[in-house]
Amino acid sequence: MSLRGVVRACLAGPVRKALGSVLEMAGVCVLFRTGGSPGDLVCMNAAAGAIRRAHGLRVIVLTRRPELFRGHSAILWNIGLEGLPAFLARRLPALLYRLRQDRLEVYGIQPPEGVPLEQHVRDNLPCDHLTRLHAGHFALRLPAGPLLPEIAFGTAEARRHAHWLERTGLRGPFALVHSEGKTSYTPNKDWGKGRFAEVVRLLPHIRFVQIGGRDDAPIPGALDLRGATPSLRSLAWLVSRAAFVLCLEGLYNHLAAAFRTPAFVVCSGFAHPELAAYPTSVMLAAAQPPPCAPCWLRTPCPVPGKPCMSELTPESVAATIARRFPPPEGHA
Repeated sequence: MSLRGVVRACLAGPVRKALGSVLEMAGVCVLFRTGGSPGDLVCMNAAAGAIRRAHGLRVIVLTRRPELFRGHSAILWNIGLEGLPAFLARRLPALLYRLRQDRLEVYGIQPPEGVPLEQHVRDNLPCDHLTRLHAGHFALRLPAGPLLPEIAFGTAEARRHAHWLERTGLRGPFALVHSEGKTSYTPNKDWGKGRFAEVVRLLPHIRFVQIGGRDDAPIPGALDLRGATPSLRSLAWLVSRAAFVLCLEGLYNHLAAAFRTPAFVVCSGFAHPELAAYPTSVMLAAAQPPPCAPCWLRTPCPVPGKPCMSELTPESVAATIARRFPPPEGHA
């Protein structure tokens, strides 16, 4: 170890102890995460609220997506890494990692060194919600039961989002559909855009609005707002106004939970559906999952036809939605 490393190691203990005393006296804890998908950070949002309710602590959060924590009643200080001076943004996460303790924790599943995260989750962790799994190493335990995110809008912000929504021409009740997830992590959550289009066709009494990336294939019959939301906050506002969301497992299900918006979530055999199930979620999966599920494979599924997804039909999905949102009497 270099001399600098020795000095750092010697100083870390006293600094950690002093910081812990300060946080304890202040009734505060710190959660940080420097990476992660927006969906994981919405789970972190839910964890912050759970810590406040279970332990009476206010929470300081440090992330690259502060917009997902803005207005949260449990948050004392919402720090965005991108807003810090460059030298501090580079060094602060590593410093916090060295100072981790009961009231200062990195939010995220911590596999043993050399073990891939997916293998660790599949082989070692209980079947629990992602919100708790990401905090499984915390000394501050999260309570049992549903943990819901909280995203709030101030009056001025709500007015801006409402004006944007008016400019889209959208009027009256609507539902959101998101058909194509990000495949760079794994292609095995994909159900197929054609199946989503068929669900929309089978439910003509529902006004669907398509959200997602500009390059997603358009869905006939849906109002096209692909790539049109100006920000993640405006997307969250749109979710808050929807009657329901039809989506793959991921960000949109987490956002829907923040507003108690029902979400019909198409689940693959990649992970247990329970990992992302909120009280607002209807998890749609094959009636008989194949023996390889959950696979946690990041490489393309080797099973011909990918039965975990192909056995979930558009007709069954449309029927499930129609039971909750039936056509009005006399609707053809």
